[in-house]
Amino acid sequence: MNINEIAKKAGVSRSTVSRVLNDHPRVKASTRQDIRRVINDLNYYPNAAARSLASRRTDVIGVLVYNITQPFWTGVFSGIEQYVTQNTTYGIFLANCKTQVKLRFIREDHKQNLKNLIQRGVAGLIIALGNDLHQDDLEYLLASGIPFVIIQSNLHDERIVSVNVDNVAGAYQATRYLLKLGHRQIVHAAGPLEGSIARERLEGFTRAMRDADIPLTEDSVIRSGFLFNDGYWSMKRLLSGQAECTAVLFANDAAAFGGYHAANEAGISIPGKLSIVGFDHLTSEMDIAGLLPDLTTMGQPVSEIGSSAAELLVTRLSGGESVEPLTLPMTLYEGHTAKKIARGEQ
Repeated sequence: MNINEIAKKAGVSRSTVSRVLNDHPRVKASTRQDIRRVINDLNYYPNAAARSLASRRTDVIGVLVYNITQPFWTGVFSGIEQYVTQNTTYGIFLANCKTQVKLRFIREDHKQNLKNLIQRGVAGLIIALGNDLHQDDLEYLLASGIPFVIIQSNLHDERIVSVNVDNVAGAYQATRYLLKLGHRQIVHAAGPLEGSIARERLEGFTRAMRDADIPLTEDSVIRSGFLFNDGYWSMKRLLSGQAECTAVLFANDAAAFGGYHAANEAGISIPGKLSIVGFDHLTSEMDIAGLLPDLTTMGQPVSEIGSSAAELLVTRLSGGESVEPLTLPMTLYEGHTAKKIARGEQ
């Protein structure tokens, strides 16, 4: 997409488009409005504007985060901040897409924040939206000319530089661990399936169960979420229902802690009567880890995800062209919330 195509779409000359992009006063208001409408409809960031922007970019890195109130994203941002402050002279501008009031992903939030960051003239961008970037967002980013790195990209595009973990493999490994402990009646408390991270973890769970020839029923998966309260209430529903299980794989640690609390309230001992596994190993990032259960969980290198993304972006800002995507490993942390069960306990 270039100025010629914008002009054709708007039915005007190339020079008229150029004057609008440069805020020239000698353009009729109606024409200016029509051209702006075309640009907005195409979600286009004109190259001419990008060149103008380049001359006034700040020494600031923009960070777009899904929800800074969640411990995982706080840990990722902490890794970004640590690398940037210790290794560069850049500042950081944070844009948070979610609040506790709005728990579900609203696409307009991140799109507006993305535009705001670019219009502020940031030198580069780190996008941490939890696998929910869209193709038109990618085209917008590329058209802006601003270097960027995506954390956990769901878009398979060779133009993307990203830092990833394999959520399918992680959930598969966690489920296989429970199977190895002798569990057969395992329930997955899934995250919000509108997002691809939750869908990938569900896929890993179902694949592991099928590979072990364990039949899946309608009770094998319950809809939960990524917050403490999500895990708390999903455990309440599970314990009040008819389905029996010996283990629960939660979509993340925050939900697993909620489930742990609900089980304790109900007098269910963990791991005595019920095993629980989480995902993230957040206690490795938290100062209050000693106050929390020693959760069995799939450990992500949370801070390293952030610091690696920052390092890749700084390399790009320094002129590095051959920056490759990075996939970081996950490690099972055994903890003390899952135990081996005898055949008679199944």
